Amino acid sequence: NEPELLAEVIADGVHLAPQTVRLAIRAKGPDGIALITDAFSAAGCPDGTYTLGSHAVFVKGDLCTLADGTLAGSMLTMNRAVANAIAFSGCALADAVKMATLIPAAVAGCAGRKGSIERGKDADLALLRPDFSVVATIVEGEVVYEDARNT
Repeated sequence: NEPELLAEVIADGVHLAPQTVRLAIRAKGPDGIALITDAFSAAGCPDGTYTLGSHAVFVKGDLCTLADGTLAGSMLTMNRAVANAIAFSGCALADAVKMATLIPAAVAGCAGRKGSIERGKDADLALLRPDFSVVATIVEGEVVYEDARNT
């Protein structure tokens, strides 16, 4: 265990098997993991064929591949990464949220403004339902997305 080393984890069950995600979180703890998505621009879109530069990318469910089957990114969204981290590892919700927010903000050098809810920080929030679907997104205190089911 190297405490100064941080692991970036794509918790999609494709790039890393659920058992590998569990092992990484167990080995590093929530302070040593940054949840990332490696999301392709079609994340959240229906199955189909999309373009990445000059390449055709085929999306089917959680898979995003080139014609030869090589992974071309992920279809993982951050709300699903949090849900998967909990499901795969049994970690606490607070720890999964920290791995998706404060730890990446610290890596990016912006933890003084982002990554946690504190007075004086940017009010960037994702409001989620118990099933981790998105209710609303708030950026710098302004609602920029609201699920139509809430209106």
